[in-house]
Amino acid sequence: MRETLDVPVIARVNGHALGGGMEMVLGCDIVVAADNASFGLPEPRVGRLALDGGIAILPRRIPHVWAMGMLLTGRRVTAAEALRLGLVNEVVPQAGLDQAVERWLADILACAPLSVKAVKQMVRRGAGLSPQEAQMLRLPALVAALQSTDQDEGVQAFVEKRPAAMAGSLMTYVVTSTCIDVKDGICQKVCPVECIYEGGRMMYIQPDECINCGICVSVCPVQAIYEDVDVPLVEQPFIAANTEFFAAGVTGWGAPGGVTPEYVSKLDAPLVRDFTAR
Repeated sequence: MRETLDVPVIARVNGHALGGGMEMVLGCDIVVAADNASFGLPEPRVGRLALDGGIAILPRRIPHVWAMGMLLTGRRVTAAEALRLGLVNEVVPQAGLDQAVERWLADILACAPLSVKAVKQMVRRGAGLSPQEAQMLRLPALVAALQSTDQDEGVQAFVEKRPAAMAGSLMTYVVTSTCIDVKDGICQKVCPVECIYEGGRMMYIQPDECINCGICVSVCPVQAIYEDVDVPLVEQPFIAANTEFFAAGVTGWGAPGGVTPEYVSKLDAPLVRDFTAR
């Protein structure tokens, strides 16, 4: 999750984060745990392996000997130990877990959305680079943040001793050509706000309904979904195709308005209708 989403991902751990649960924790940016929580990768004790990120990520997150101690023995660590190792940001009494998560969320929301997005992109893309190389990255989210009026508003709000009113625009997601004649619909199934619609040959994302959560990007099996600023040059026409589709007055969840596939196909842009089947 941490590697595929440009929004912060917070783990709220209340109980045992073992095996796949631990691997989900390793995929988050911020981890808040109740004091009764425990963490571990016990797969070797049942003849299995932590292949969904546990073996690969844990040694990169904590000191080698601690990581190997957990991986080779399957032992659990308490929330207090996890905090000491750097696996957890904060440990709180179980009754205060929700309030602690809300506090972290409020602190994130107090920041400019484009700045948060840029931080995530820069950290992710800079992994494995030298500090000098990472510093030289000029990523789309970084450029968007630097060009936003949010930085001026933030400074002005600081001078005037008032909360900043961040208004930076969010990115729009676009479905591109690799979705044509594939459209398996998994993106539509996981979308929390039902902003993904089915066209004749591909899926489309309604920008006015999208909350930019990025979940669709992380589950797309053919890597067809891009942020508008990241769309490759050869795929740029699909930005227009998406606009044309919704300009036709498409409404409703799934097949627009429940109409027949033949009608939906006519709503596909000429580029999509004439594109060679994959």
